[in-house]
Amino acid sequence: MNELLLEIFGWLGYLERPAVLLQLGLVMAVVLTTHLARRRRSLPLLAYTLLGLLALTLTCGVLAALGLPQGLASLLGLQWLDRTAIGLLHQPLADGCRRNGCINSNLGCCGRPIWWALPCC
Repeated sequence: MNELLLEIFGWLGYLERPAVLLQLGLVMAVVLTTHLARRRRSLPLLAYTLLGLLALTLTCGVLAALGLPQGLASLLGLQWLDRTAIGLLHQPLADGCRRNGCINSNLGCCGRPIWWALPCC
């Protein structure tokens, strides 16, 4: 456990780099803007996430065009996309499991990886 804590604290040194702080700030700004816009509900809920991902993709493109590092922002955007995709698949997979009479019809509130749900569908 001590080795794990030392490894985690070793990675915290990267937060001193301006490029890392810039990427984290841009990602947080896009995510918070998307979350605040979602409260207005003038569009379908999925549209806000897709617009946020598009904005993050454009931001990464601008960073790359300027010659600045953008890898962390891209990875965080991919994780956001994965989380959205798993969230979208949660309900259809649960419905399919219930229709087929599977034993494990509860996929959990945070969503499980797809390969856990495939045997029951």
